[in-house]
Amino acid sequence: MNIRDAVRVVALLALATCVTTEMCPATTRVPVTCSLQSGTEIELSWSIREYITVECLDNGTFSCAELPKLSIPVLPTRVMIDNCVLPTYESLSCTFQALGASGATLLTLRGPHSFLKPEHVQGLHLSTLNLKGSTFDEPYTPLELPTSALAALSSLQKLVVTNARLNLSPDSLAGVSQLKHLELSSSDITGLNQSVFRELKSLLTLSLWGNDLRELQSGTFDGLQSLQSLELFDPLQSLDEGVFAAAENLRELRLENIELDELSQAALRDLNELEELIILEARRPLKVGLRAKDKSLPKLRVVRIERCGLETLPGDALAGARALQTLSLSHNAIETLPSEFLTDLTDLRALNLSHNALRSLEPALFQSLLHLEDLKLDHNRLEVLSGALFEPVPALRVLSARNNDLRALWSTEFRGLGELQKLDLAHNQLTLSESPETSISPLHAQTKLRQLGLGHNNITQVFDDWRNSLLHLELLDLRYNQIEVLEDPDTNFLSNVTVDFRFNRISMIKIEEENQYARVSPKDTRKGTLLIGENPFHCDCHTFRLLRLLANSSYEYIHPAIKLDAAVCATPPTLTGIKLREVPLDKLTCELPASKCPLNCNCTSRPARNTVELDCIEPPATAPMPDPPKDFNRIALRLRRAPLTLNLTLPVHDLQLTNLGLTEFPPGPIPTQLELLDLRNNLLTEISGLASGDYKLRLAGNPLACDCAHHDSINALLLSINRIEDWNNVTCAGGRYLKHIKDADGLCAEIRATWAASIGGALASLGLIAVVVTVTWLRYQNEIKVYLFARGWCGCLTKSGKEAPAKYDVFVSFSHEDEEVVVHKLVPELEQRGYRLCVHYRDWAPGEAITEHLSRSVREARRTLVVVSRGFLRSEWARAEFREAHARALREGRSRVIVVLLGELPAADSEDDELRAYLRTNTYVAWGDAWFWRKLQYALPHQPLGLQEDVPLVPLSSRHSDKLQI
Repeated sequence: MNIRDAVRVVALLALATCVTTEMCPATTRVPVTCSLQSGTEIELSWSIREYITVECLDNGTFSCAELPKLSIPVLPTRVMIDNCVLPTYESLSCTFQALGASGATLLTLRGPHSFLKPEHVQGLHLSTLNLKGSTFDEPYTPLELPTSALAALSSLQKLVVTNARLNLSPDSLAGVSQLKHLELSSSDITGLNQSVFRELKSLLTLSLWGNDLRELQSGTFDGLQSLQSLELFDPLQSLDEGVFAAAENLRELRLENIELDELSQAALRDLNELEELIILEARRPLKVGLRAKDKSLPKLRVVRIERCGLETLPGDALAGARALQTLSLSHNAIETLPSEFLTDLTDLRALNLSHNALRSLEPALFQSLLHLEDLKLDHNRLEVLSGALFEPVPALRVLSARNNDLRALWSTEFRGLGELQKLDLAHNQLTLSESPETSISPLHAQTKLRQLGLGHNNITQVFDDWRNSLLHLELLDLRYNQIEVLEDPDTNFLSNVTVDFRFNRISMIKIEEENQYARVSPKDTRKGTLLIGENPFHCDCHTFRLLRLLANSSYEYIHPAIKLDAAVCATPPTLTGIKLREVPLDKLTCELPASKCPLNCNCTSRPARNTVELDCIEPPATAPMPDPPKDFNRIALRLRRAPLTLNLTLPVHDLQLTNLGLTEFPPGPIPTQLELLDLRNNLLTEISGLASGDYKLRLAGNPLACDCAHHDSINALLLSINRIEDWNNVTCAGGRYLKHIKDADGLCAEIRATWAASIGGALASLGLIAVVVTVTWLRYQNEIKVYLFARGWCGCLTKSGKEAPAKYDVFVSFSHEDEEVVVHKLVPELEQRGYRLCVHYRDWAPGEAITEHLSRSVREARRTLVVVSRGFLRSEWARAEFREAHARALREGRSRVIVVLLGELPAADSEDDELRAYLRTNTYVAWGDAWFWRKLQYALPHQPLGLQEDVPLVPLSSRHSDKLQI
C-alpha cells in the first residue's frame, strides 16, 4: 500500500467515525457517547454509587460550555474525569454544574494530561481527591503533586495518589495541614525525605504500599503526632531505632512484603499507644523479639505475624505483653513452642497456631490462658493431645484441630472444657472408640457443644452421648467416615441437630417395624435433620422400611427429617444407579438365613407383597420357617424342577411352575390357601380340572389344543376369563390367541370348513400346476427334451426311429470362409463322438460334376448339417447344397436339415428367400450357445454309425468351449 492509499483509508475511517458518533445534544440522559464541538469524543456514565464519569475516548479536552446538561435521578456526589486534558483557565466547578454534580465532594482524575492548577479547583468544596496515573497495562505517567492546587482546597480531608511516579520534596505536601488521610501507592517512591510529613499534624492514617522503600530513617515520621494507622507494604530491609517514635499516638502498624531479618523491640520503641501489630507476607524468614518487659508496648492487644517464615520463637518473645488478647502466628514453619512462650498472656482471648509444623504441644503451654476462648491448631502435624493440655483453659468456646495426624482421643483430654461450643476435628484419623465395647465417645462431658466437626476420619458408629447427652448440638458433621449401617436408634437425637452422614459407607438404615406404624400426637415435633445422600445403599427390605417410613403420614412427628437428596442404589446389580426415591418397592427383598430355610431352597422376604418366597429345586419336605415379620401373611413357592407329584406341606398362596416343560399338571392336592397358580411357558395342551378353582391362573406360553377334540377344555377356559390374569397373551398351539375364540362350539365347524378349504385348495393348486406345465412344455419343449435326453430320463426321446440305411451320419455343408470353425473344431468333435461325416474336401472324388457329388452326399447321409454364415450366403454352391437337402427332406416328410448359425440371422433383404423362410419357421443351433453340443447331438442321429449305442450328451468342455465367439 502506497502513501496515497494509506491516506485514503485514514480519511474513510475518520469519515465513518464522524458518521457513527452523533454530536452531543444540549440535554441528555446517561449513559451516552457523543462528540463535542471541539471534536473530542466523550462518554458520560453514571453508577448507582452516585459516581458521574466523563471519559475522553481520544485523550482530548473539553470545555464546560460544550458539555450537555445531564438528567440524572439522584444528584451525584462523586465525579471522575478520565483521560481528559483539563480545560485551560476554567474551573471544574462549571463542569460539576453541567453534570448536575454541583454538590460533589469527591473528584477522581485518572491519567491527567495537564497539571491540576489552582484555577481548576476554584469554587470546589472537595473532601477527597484521587489522582490516578496510567493503568497497569500502560507505562506510569510522571506525576508531581499539584502543591498550589492542593493548598487551594481548604476542605480537603483525604488525598490518594496511585499509579504515578512521585519524587517527594520537603514542600510536596505543604499547604494541606488539614489532611487526615493520605495514600501514596504504586508510585515508585524509593525514599522519604525526613521533612516530607512535617506539616501533616492532623493526619490520622498513612498508607504507603506498592512502592520501593528499602529503609526508614529516624525522623521520617516527624510531625505525625496525630497518626493512628500506618501501613507500609514495601520491601523494607532496615528500620532505624525509634523510627516510629514521632508517631506517638500510633494505634495500628501494618507491615507487608518486608525483607527484614528481625523485627526488634528497638524499632518499636516509645509506641505506648500501639494496639495492633500486623506483619504479613514477609519475603524472607523473620525473627521476632518484642520482649515488652520494659513496658514499651503496654497497650498491645493484637499481634498477627502470618506467612513470615517463622521457625522458632524464644520463650520470652512476648514477655510482658499482658494486654495481648489476639495472637495469630499462622502460616509459618513453627515446629515447637517453649512452654513459657505464653506465660505472660494472661488476658489472651484468641490464639491461632494453624498452618505450621507443630508435632506436639507442651503440657504447660496454656497454663496461664484462663480467658482463652478461641484456639486454632489446624493444618499441623499433631499426633496426640496431652492429657491435661486443655484443663487450664476453662473459658474455651471454640477449638479447631483440623488436618492433623490425630489417631485417638481420650475423655481426659477435654477435662475442664465445660464451655466448649464448637469443636472441629475434621481431616484426622480418629475413631473415637476408647474400647470396642463402649458406645460413649470421649466428648460425652462437652454438653454445651453446638457444632461438632468430625468429617474425614475413621469413625464407624454413632455414639449414644451424641444423641442423648449433647442436647445443644446443632450441627454434627460425619462426612467421609467409615459408617456402614445406621440402626434405628442412630437416627433419633434429642437435640434439634443436623447430622451430615454423606459420603460414608452406609448401605442400609435399619428401621424398627413398630416405628413404621407408630402414631403419636401432632403436638410433638421432630428432632433434627439427617443428610444421607452419597452413600452406597444396598437396596433391600430395610430400604423398603425406610421408604415406607418417609411416606408415612405421621413420619413428620416421630423422626428427624431424612434428606436422601440424590442417593442411589449401589447394589444389587439389578437396581444399581436407581435413585432411592424411584426404586420400585416390589423389587426390595431380603434373603433369609439358610438355617431357617428348607433344604435345597433359597428363602426371600418381599415386604411390598407381605410375602416369604421359597425358590426350591423340588417341593420341600420340611419347612423350618422363621417367624414371619409383622403383616407377612403369604408364602410363594417356585419350583425349578418338574415335580412327579404335588404334595405340599406348606400353606402356599402363590405357586410358580413356570419353564418346567410340563406336558400335564402333576398329580396331587392343590393347596387350599392357593391364590395364584403360574403355569406359563410350559408344554401344556389342556388344563384339565384347573379351570374350576378359586385361584388365579397364568397360562401364556403354552401350546393349548384349540380343536374340536378339546372342546370341553376350551369352553371351561372361556368361562374362566376373569381368573386368568394373562388372558390377552394365552395362545393356541398354532399361535392363535385364545381371546379370539368367542364360542367353543364353533371349533368343530371350523375344522369341517378347514378340511373343505384344504381339499379345494389342493385341487386348485393341481389345476394351476397342470396349466403351468403345459405352457412351459409348449414354450420350451425343445430345451426340455434336450435336458431330459442329456440325463437319460426319457427313453422315448433317445429313439431315432427307423431310417433307411446310409453311408454317413452327417453331410456337412459350409462355406470355405468358415473352414477355421468347421474343419478344426466342429468336424473333429463330432467324429470323436462316433459320427461318420461327409465333407467335400475329403470325400468327394475328383473328376465328377459338383452337382453329382452334391446330390449323392445328401442322399447317402442321414442328416445334412448346414453351417450358415455371411460367407455361406455369398456362396452359390453352398446355397445349392441347402436347397438339395431341403428338397429331399420335403420329399421324405422327415426333418433332415440341421442348421448351425454362425453370427447373425440373414438380413431381411437376403437373396436366398428359401433359406430365410426356413430359419424363420424352424429351430436352429447357434454356435456359442451354452447348450450348443447338447442341442446339436439331440438333432443328430442318437446312435451314430460308428457306435453300437446312443451317445451320452456330455460336452467335451475340457477340450473345447461351447461359447466360441465368431
